[in-house]
Order: sequence, then structure tokens, then C-alpha cells
Amino acid sequence: MQTWDAITSRRNVRSFADRPIAAADLDQILEAGRRAPSSQNWQLWDFIVVTDREQLRELAGVWRGAAHLARLPGRPAADPGPQA
Repeated sequence: MQTWDAITSRRNVRSFADRPIAAADLDQILEAGRRAPSSQNWQLWDFIVVTDREQLRELAGVWRGAAHLARLPGRPAADPGPQA
């Protein structure tokens, strides 16, 4: 795939399956993020992987702007799911 094709064919996914992601796939995703360019190559980021649904709900309660973390897979953005 050429660069322009990759840019113009990009799409957003807002619905996810309720199944675990293989550890090897997570490692590859994290490595891609780690290698991604940043302004002046500062790379001022940290990545945290949370695979436990209950921990995601707890994070949604204390992290501003993270309500989407508590949503159940496949639910639309307007439906946040059960409230704690």
C-alpha cells in the first residue's frame, strides 16, 4: 500500500468486539506507538494497557474525558451503558 492510499483510506472504528487481544498483537501495537514520530522527537508519552473491564470502568470515573472507557463493546457513543 502506498502512503497516499493509506492516508486516504483511513477510517474510524467506534464499535469493538468483546474479546481479548492477543498479547503479541498488543506488543506490536505498542511498539508502533513507541516508534511513532513526535515533535522534535521528544516522544513525551506513556502507554498504559488495561485489559480488565472493571479497571476501565474505575478509570472512567476518575479520569476526566474518559467516560468512553466504561462503555460496553458495540454500544453507540450516546449510550454509556450501565451506571455504577
